[in-house]
This record gives sequence, C-alpha cells and structure tokens, in this order.
Amino acid sequence: MPKISYVKGFEPWGWVIGSGIYVDDVNAAFWQQARVFSVLAFIVIALIVVISYLVTRSILSQLGAEPYQVTDITRRVAAGDLSVDIESNGDKESLLAAEKEMVERLREIVNDIKIASESLASGSEQLSASSEQISRGMSEQSERAAQIASSTEEMSSVSENISSDIQSIAQSSKETTVGSDHIAAASLELASLAGKLKDVISRFKV
Repeated sequence: MPKISYVKGFEPWGWVIGSGIYVDDVNAAFWQQARVFSVLAFIVIALIVVISYLVTRSILSQLGAEPYQVTDITRRVAAGDLSVDIESNGDKESLLAAEKEMVERLREIVNDIKIASESLASGSEQLSASSEQISRGMSEQSERAAQIASSTEEMSSVSENISSDIQSIAQSSKETTVGSDHIAAASLELASLAGKLKDVISRFKV
C-alpha cells in the first residue's frame, strides 16, 4: 500500500525518528472534504438561482411586460403616437396597465379638443359671415340716411328738425358699422385660434 514516510536521525542520543502516512488516507480525506464543499457550492448556487428568479419575476410583474417592450411603448407615446396598442398582462397595478390607462385618457382628451376646435372653427366662420352681412346692411343704411339728409336740407325750416334726426340716425348707423367691423375682426381671431388648435391636434396620431 503506498505510503509517504520521513525519517530523521538524532545523533546525540543515537535515535532515529520517523513518521509516515498512507496515500489512501490522504486521498480519502481530500475527497470527503471535496464532497462537502461541492454540496455547499450546489446549495449556494441553487439559492442564487431561486433568488434571481424571484427578483426577476417581481420586476416583470411590476412592469407588466419585458423592459424593452415598456421602453418602446413609452418612447412612441412620448413622440405623440397614441395609436399604439398596449396589451397588459392583467395586473392593474403594473406600470404597463397604468400607461395603457394614460394613453386611453389622452386619446379621449385629444378627441374632445379636436371636436371643440372644429366647432370653434365652424362658429367663427358663421360669425364672420354674419358680421359681413351686418356690415353691408349698415353701410347701405348709412348711405340711404345720408341721401335722405341731403334731400331734407333743401326743405323748409320746418323740416330742419327732421333732417337733424335723420343725421343722428346716419351717425348711429356708422357707429354700428364700426361695431360690426370689430365683430368681423373677432371672428377672424377665432378662426385663427381654431386653425392653431387643429395644427396642435394634427401632431398626435390617434
């Protein structure tokens, strides 16, 4: 049986001291310790794998999808693309579910603004047309009143009061004409505002 030995002489006393150990005993002790450390290493690796799985599952549950999917959806929404289709895993507490709810709410807001801007544009156009008609009517009334005033100047002194009243009417109609011009300007501003709203909404893809 293989054995490792060591011998040393002690001359003052004439002794020879020796020691030895069997190789099989060394190998047995080594493999026994190796098995113990292997089991410990396996247990540690198994614990690391289980912990990693639990942490990953928790993160995915909070996100609602793979991280790259959530990132892609977030970038598209930030770019104004509200037509993105978001499929949640059913967890209403996840980030993806909250983002889906946000996109749906944004769609509703954009649609409401779009409808309001179209109504505003239509109303401004009608107001502009009405103000133009009023302006033309007042202008015609002013011209007629001026003609009447000119004719009444040739009448007798008895008709001077009538002429004065007619001139007052002409002046009032002119002021009304100026007011209608302001209405026309306001309607143009409303039309411009509606156009700006449409331009903002056109940036969103619903």
